[in-house]
Amino acid sequence: MVALSKMPEPSLRPGYAAIEAARNLKTGDVEAWAIFMQDVVALPMSMLASVQRAVVAAGWRNAYEPINSLKTNTERFEARRAKANRKLLQ
Repeated sequence: MVALSKMPEPSLRPGYAAIEAARNLKTGDVEAWAIFMQDVVALPMSMLASVQRAVVAAGWRNAYEPINSLKTNTERFEARRAKANRKLLQ
């Protein structure tokens, strides 16, 4: 019989607590966001607006790997932003 592993409690998933703490950061607290961007998600500051949107969207809360989920959602927001910018330039 194959034993199925249960998904760990949210607070035990790597990165969950750090992302949850980022939800309480003010948008203008650039220093704290810079630390979060560098140490937790390892993305450039140019993606800050998209990371903030992904943190608020909270799709990462039910993910097995919250950091990877946050990065994926950030990339989606960046793609939408780039598409909107291209439309503006046409």
